[in-house]
Amino acid sequence: MSNLEEVREGRVRLLVPRIGVPSKKSPVFYNPEMEFSRNISVACLSVFAKETVEVCDAMCATGAAGIRYRVEAGSEVWLNDRNPEAVRLAVKNLELNGIPVRKSGKLWKGPGVTVSNEDANVLLTSESFSVVDLDPFGSPANFLNAAAKSVFRKGLLCVTATDTSVSTHPLSALKKYGIPSLKKGHEKPEYYPELGLRIVLSSIILSCARYGKRFEPLLCFSKRHFFRFFGRISGAPSGILKKFGYVSHCFSCGNRFVGPESRCTCGSRTEITGPLYLGPTFDRDFAREVAGKLKEAGFRVESEFVELVSKEVDTPLFFSLHELSSRTGRKSVSMEKMLQALEERGFRCSKTHASPVGFKTDAGREEVLETFAAIGK
Repeated sequence: MSNLEEVREGRVRLLVPRIGVPSKKSPVFYNPEMEFSRNISVACLSVFAKETVEVCDAMCATGAAGIRYRVEAGSEVWLNDRNPEAVRLAVKNLELNGIPVRKSGKLWKGPGVTVSNEDANVLLTSESFSVVDLDPFGSPANFLNAAAKSVFRKGLLCVTATDTSVSTHPLSALKKYGIPSLKKGHEKPEYYPELGLRIVLSSIILSCARYGKRFEPLLCFSKRHFFRFFGRISGAPSGILKKFGYVSHCFSCGNRFVGPESRCTCGSRTEITGPLYLGPTFDRDFAREVAGKLKEAGFRVESEFVELVSKEVDTPLFFSLHELSSRTGRKSVSMEKMLQALEERGFRCSKTHASPVGFKTDAGREEVLETFAAIGK
């Protein structure tokens, strides 16, 4: 492949296409913006795997993530892509980082490395791995069952979804993940990024449950144009399935309910979605350890982001200062004042990573509105 340039990510060097904005038309996909996610991924793997494990980078493209797992986390890796050009480039990048590989039948083999040119669903239904990393261009929906089947119990399943349209397009979310998002006309709830995250997460959990496996969220987050999920795989899924429920939203007054409420207290009909996972989307201790790893590695922005996630109140659905201001006609207040006021009233509260103007609290909407109004007096 011609027209390549060399870039550095973490401790590895990579040859990548010099193509400008990444798209499906690119000969091999590489998105420099996703380095943020890959930095967090390496830290998550380092925290999760206390000993050597085999990681399947099922859609490796240039090999960026898989090679970093090998070099920076010391894992054995299986790089796979159905695009022959991607496989050839991944092999080049392995050799660029001092990892020689040789063709052996249909595979390429090297120290701690296997490379294959296969459809991800075919590979994942025929092989099993301690860690499966599913990072497609767009929706992972068509690959979730195969990934759930492939990953070992006590393993780690990592999934990326770059189709954040599921947050605001009910039929798209229903088609791909079996759960519609909430929208009425052009209006969407302020917590739509978290709703999209929970819709995809619910689908991941259910895919694992079909194989008698439990996906326990360790670190799941929303960032710009993508969602990222890391979850430990264990036995019996019944416990986590009990954390599924419904969300009802009133587009007349802005109220929301955790439960299938057909009518709001204001008298208007609500829009309902579910069943979807309403439990914690991260493990606090795991997230803190990942933030520490990132800080040690010099990734300050990523460390601060994960630290923010680790401090969130573990209640579903956040509130927005902008929405409260718009709804009440009052001037907005600072996040610090809002959180302080809620704490003084005895409520738990925190910022949320999903929105710079969002916050989480165990206070109800009426109590949030009262607190917001009282600050401005």
